[in-house]
Amino acid sequence: MRRHSANDIRVSTEHYETHKFANKDRMDTFTKTLKDQKKTLFDDKYKGEHLHLLILGTLPAYRRIGAGRMNCQWGIKEANKKGGIPITVFASPLGQFLYSSLNFKIVSCFDIRVARDEEEIRIVAMELLNLTEITSDEK
Repeated sequence: MRRHSANDIRVSTEHYETHKFANKDRMDTFTKTLKDQKKTLFDDKYKGEHLHLLILGTLPAYRRIGAGRMNCQWGIKEANKKGGIPITVFASPLGQFLYSSLNFKIVSCFDIRVARDEEEIRIVAMELLNLTEITSDEK
C-alpha cells in the first residue's frame, strides 16, 4: 500500500460544468483548503505516521447499507497492521455520523467557501487514536 502525502489530494475535473456544485473555482478552493488543513491538522502533528482516509462519497441508492462502514473498517485494519497508527479523515456533516459511530473524535471544523459564493460547506476534521477501543467485529 502506498503512503499518501498532502500532494495526493486530487479532484477529477471531468464533470466541472455538469453539476452546479462542481465548477472549477469551487473544486480548486475545496482541494487547496483540504491540502492546507491536512498539513496543519494532521501531517505536521503526526509527521506522516498516520493513515488519512480520502473523502468517501456514496451514491444515494447505496447509502445506509454499510458501504461507507466497510471502507472505514478496511482503513482500521490497515492502521492496525501498521501498529495501530492514528487514522485521520475529513467528513461532511452527514459523514460525521458514520465516523463518530466508529469512535473517531472531532479535532476541528472549518468552512470552505468560494469568494462571491453564497454557499459554503462545513468540513469536520476527525481522528481515531486508540484502535483498541474498536470492537472485534469492526476490526
